[in-house]
Amino acid sequence: APYRDVIGGKLIAMLAMSPTVIRAYNQKYKRYESEIASSIAGRPIVRPSKLVYIGTTSLYGTTSSQYNRVRIPGSVLDSQTDLRLERLGKSRSFGTSHLSAGSVASLVRLAEQANNGAKVNSIFGEGVNPKLRKVRAGLDALAWPSEALLQHGRQRIIYGVALVNNLREYLLGMDPEPQYRLQVDLTNDVERISAWWVQRWLVGRIQSQKALSRIELNTLDRPVTHGARVQMPFEPDP
Repeated sequence: APYRDVIGGKLIAMLAMSPTVIRAYNQKYKRYESEIASSIAGRPIVRPSKLVYIGTTSLYGTTSSQYNRVRIPGSVLDSQTDLRLERLGKSRSFGTSHLSAGSVASLVRLAEQANNGAKVNSIFGEGVNPKLRKVRAGLDALAWPSEALLQHGRQRIIYGVALVNNLREYLLGMDPEPQYRLQVDLTNDVERISAWWVQRWLVGRIQSQKALSRIELNTLDRPVTHGARVQMPFEPDP
């Protein structure tokens, strides 16, 4: 699975914007009851399940080789406009990854024991990232600058693409239906996108002898050696 050498990540990113994914998303969630809204209303609430936006972040804060220049020309999907992952900015880089496990555990315990602290039960519906909120509460209990201490500085690039022309209006409830920028009922979209990926990215990459040499190292023959295989530490039999 030499995904890196054939730039397979760009194919996956393009397929995420495909009509097939839009239909699959709607099919999976169209009858799904919203746990939070249903709990508040005391009755089953089914939210609209139409996928209208794709967002993601890079692994690092520099240029992303996977998401940079990802584009599906309108001609590929018989649409009037290109679909392109746009660089929207960088994350503010908040988290706890720069803190030791012991520090995090101590701050969580402090937050749970604080009499005036907000209770966080780590259950669905309370909000995003309960561990981060507990650590923040622990820092606040110590009267330490939680906003500064939780900013680790490892920013990530934010990418996004609107799949509809009326994104803001639809999400705000001003328009009842999304106006898709592509034909949602197109059935051979995966083949079309894959062919575009081959033309745009794969053909050029396999002209490189270095890339071909690295690809040759991937094999399913035993011992299996390919890019997607996780190397486990060797442990002798007991």
